[in-house]
Amino acid sequence: MDRKIVCRGLTLIELLITISILSILIAISIVSYNGYTKKREVENDTYRIFSLVNKARTSSFTDKTNYYIYLSNDGFEVVMDNNTNSGDGVMDSIFLKRRFLSDNSSYLFDKNGFLKPVGKIYPEDIEDVQYNCIKFADMVYMGKMNGGNCEPK
Repeated sequence: MDRKIVCRGLTLIELLITISILSILIAISIVSYNGYTKKREVENDTYRIFSLVNKARTSSFTDKTNYYIYLSNDGFEVVMDNNTNSGDGVMDSIFLKRRFLSDNSSYLFDKNGFLKPVGKIYPEDIEDVQYNCIKFADMVYMGKMNGGNCEPK
């Protein structure tokens, strides 16, 4: 008994449908990945700002020097300054992936480590992540924006 083996290829329609489905899945995954990346950048920037603020607070107390924390004009850099808030005595700075805003032009940690004035630093595009703002009050807190308020966590 002879058997014929028949090899049948894909038709053009089947190929087009497969490519269309793959294209849709890739587009969905790219959009989802971009959203994930944006959220992680906001949260990572918040952690980095909090770290710099705590460094300024600790240094002001140990060095018995005033330290200022302020955002650059474009909102992509946070500066720790020991002279004034004008940029003459920059001690440290961090560059951010996302643009941040602030309630005040600068925050002062005096020679005893006390903070003046109160306010917050928060991202321009508020993302729903665990931490997305820094609140300056009696202490410095990381928090989450809720409306126009930074609620400490």
